[in-house]
Amino acid sequence: MKKLLIIFLIICICFSMSACGDKEEPNPIIRIGVFEPFSGTDGVMGMKETLGIQYAHHLQPTVKINGQTYDVELVYADNASSQSQCTQVAENLLEEDVVLVLGSYGSEYSLAAAPVFEKAGVAAVGISCTAPTITENFDCYYRICIQDFHQGAALANFAYSEIGATKVLCLSQVGNEYAQGLANGFKKAASQFDIDVVKVDFAENCTDFSPYLSAITEQGIDAVFAPCSVRYGKLIVEAMGAQEEAVPVFGGDTWDNDAIRDCAVGKNFRIYTSTFYAEGGSTSFESGYKQWLEENENALASNGGTYDVAAVTVMGYDAYNLALAAISKAGSTHHADILAVMPNVGSSGGCGLINFDDTGDAIRNSIYGSSPLEIR
Repeated sequence: MKKLLIIFLIICICFSMSACGDKEEPNPIIRIGVFEPFSGTDGVMGMKETLGIQYAHHLQPTVKINGQTYDVELVYADNASSQSQCTQVAENLLEEDVVLVLGSYGSEYSLAAAPVFEKAGVAAVGISCTAPTITENFDCYYRICIQDFHQGAALANFAYSEIGATKVLCLSQVGNEYAQGLANGFKKAASQFDIDVVKVDFAENCTDFSPYLSAITEQGIDAVFAPCSVRYGKLIVEAMGAQEEAVPVFGGDTWDNDAIRDCAVGKNFRIYTSTFYAEGGSTSFESGYKQWLEENENALASNGGTYDVAAVTVMGYDAYNLALAAISKAGSTHHADILAVMPNVGSSGGCGLINFDDTGDAIRNSIYGSSPLEIR
């Protein structure tokens, strides 16, 4: 019996070793940082941008590097819509050994974190941060959206060719990089069409725009351009609704937002906005994304409980796929190698083909910002 027991144990041990030998080793992991506002004033839009990243990761959770398959892990960092917190949040994110960073919604947050990424030599892909200085001042940043100047110029062209505007009131927040960039782009392009631009800067935390809008009747204004956040946009739309004389209102990409749409209901004027993507632009993306939302209760809740497709969501999807293209092209898991290949990376996504110019700005084969959306 003892001999039989010993033989039985030997057989069991051999079987166990054989089984362990046949077991597949897990894939190594490579980490991509997601630097976005998940809370604070821009939390809603930061989450919508992140949903595009998550959907792309759902479709392609791995990447091949020199024939080896790596599992991609997303590492999230909430900058809390706070410029003062961005530096520390960015530093904490880099401690997680991320090889590349995606984000942030809000140019001011990207600008605040950029010195941290630059010093570390880690590539950052700007998804919807439009301020020109992001790519002009920081070699680590590569932007896939159209920058402020081009949006402003597109809206000026639309104001002239479609609305026939001759005198436009431009309301922009003083000291805000995004607002001033769009305002300056609009004003420069407007001069080519002989549009008179009355530029007025308002202070942070302004809550009453009625005094500014009084210029509509006092100075013969026939359109208003307000490149500002959703927070101020809603106040401007409400104040415009209370005016005796209403004129068309233009907003930048931030106005492509459900909150603005809801605020515009019942108003006696039209609102136009530039955007990075117009719904219907990619039916294949949209059908897949909506199916994913239907199957993912948390994602649907993060999308506001609706199946609407935000432009920043499509941009987030494109940014993730571009990140994988950069990692594959580098053939390396080292962040310095990935940064080195960024100028020569190209990718095709929901918004079209993406390549970069010498500054790190997108060269795209489609620009939805040149055709502002009428949202009423």
